[in-house]
Amino acid sequence: MSENVLCSCSHVSLKAEKETVLEDFSLSVREKELIALISEDDSAGAVLRLMAGLYVPDQGKMVYSDMVKRDRKVFPKKIQYVPDDIVCYAGLSVREFLKGMAGRDEQMASEAARLLAVFGIDENEALLEMTFGQNRLVSIIQAMMAKPALLLMDRPYDMLGDKEYKLLLKEMIGQYYEGTAMVIAAERFEDVVMPCHQYLFMNEGKVTARYNRSRLPRLSKVVTMWGGDASAFQQEKMEVLVRRKQYVRFLYREQNVKDLAAQLVRSGCENFNIEELSMEEEIFHNYERWL
Repeated sequence: MSENVLCSCSHVSLKAEKETVLEDFSLSVREKELIALISEDDSAGAVLRLMAGLYVPDQGKMVYSDMVKRDRKVFPKKIQYVPDDIVCYAGLSVREFLKGMAGRDEQMASEAARLLAVFGIDENEALLEMTFGQNRLVSIIQAMMAKPALLLMDRPYDMLGDKEYKLLLKEMIGQYYEGTAMVIAAERFEDVVMPCHQYLFMNEGKVTARYNRSRLPRLSKVVTMWGGDASAFQQEKMEVLVRRKQYVRFLYREQNVKDLAAQLVRSGCENFNIEELSMEEEIFHNYERWL
């Protein structure tokens, strides 16, 4: 991974209508880096809008490299932002919209045509007569056709079906290998799908946890056991969540599911179920849905 920084946010704080949008936020995005910003609220999306130049920080500073310098003619091509929204231009067809965004750039127009074919979108269809999913793809194509140095994508899976999202992921991976860095905002860790170099978990404008890919915690198993002797398990790996007359439910920090299943059988239980914590549950020790 390159050490060349494309965009750097340093201790940025931002308010809108007296509400805190971001608080003391810092992040550097390097060339060919994949970063996931994860938040149930709009904190992750706010970071993307900040990097796209749609927000001006109240405190802190934003620094862009020469590669994406804030030249009025260069910046839009070097940094592309995909909001969690559709394209709402009445009276325009897909072709007219994308042609207008590409201008005289033949390479962008050619890439737009290729992507339309990949997703099976008719260039003559009116923007406001499309399905939400197809319209969302047009907004994504508009950003990806520029092959930017930095691509900012807010919940790219939203409004898309499984097939469409798989096609999009393939294109995103391809563009990454061609040199594009990406910052992806998502509601949940599992929504990201692509393995990233950094994962930032956010809430109410603050970073609540930050991990490199190699440091992500392993997910604990959630075991529900009917009957049997729970004391047969290694107690240092075990954390009881619920104990009822009919069953016991506990966390078990064992990655080998076959060994775990064998232990359950040896315990003499009548039946068992093995599930897994979400990444957010593991990181923040939030076990509420299992109680």
